[in-house]
Amino acid sequence: MPTETLFKNCIEKATLGAILILILLCCSACERLFDAFNSPAEQAYLMGLRAQKGEARDTDPLECFNRAISLDPHRSRYYSARAELYFWKRQFAEALRDLNEAVSLSPNWYYLYFERGNCKCQLNDFISALADFDTAIKAQPDNAQYYSGVALANLGMNSPDKALEAIEKTIALDPMCLRWHFYRGVILSRMGRHKDAVSEFAKTEAFTIMLKDNKQKQVFFDGEIEYTKARALSPQQLLSTWPYAPSEERAEQYFLKRGSNEE
Repeated sequence: MPTETLFKNCIEKATLGAILILILLCCSACERLFDAFNSPAEQAYLMGLRAQKGEARDTDPLECFNRAISLDPHRSRYYSARAELYFWKRQFAEALRDLNEAVSLSPNWYYLYFERGNCKCQLNDFISALADFDTAIKAQPDNAQYYSGVALANLGMNSPDKALEAIEKTIALDPMCLRWHFYRGVILSRMGRHKDAVSEFAKTEAFTIMLKDNKQKQVFFDGEIEYTKARALSPQQLLSTWPYAPSEERAEQYFLKRGSNEE
């Protein structure tokens, strides 16, 4: 290769490298600038979200949300974030307290009613949960999740017919979500329609093939379906599987619990 061409290639590569470094430095500077403009409460909230995702090591998200709320107690999203954290720690009374506060601050944020309804289902307050789901549905009647909440509450009140009617509305709005078909299988099992339930579970298994993140969900649903065939889930167990993708560890727990009466 001629010396002139080699020198030219080196210059081009060096220039490209410098540009990339400059872009990275600008991104970092923009992020620091963005943080600088955020209030201390907002910074604590954002840090809590990062910690929840595992992006901030050695940081307790609960402490972050507590700090955000103490600095600015008038932001509904701070209470909502802490409520979600309490919910998955199974501290439902604390989650409900925060959701009540969030709703009072943002009464037109209708997803909060859905979250609060889920929390009330865990506390066996199904009638009040239905009222929250109905509020959300009246405001946003095309949201499939809200009808699934109605299904859950009715299942908790031992009204599987009404639960089935609600989950059918969910599926009509969002037919490709395998979670809704799984719920339909649970409801059918509770109604004694075991053949239809097993068929629905098989459909759920088939849907996992279409998922990009197939491995984790397939492991979970294999275990969950087998467990459910043995004994239909209680509303609390049903809710514990949703809405987040479960881990392989949880799938193994279902295998271990199969056929038992353990909640």
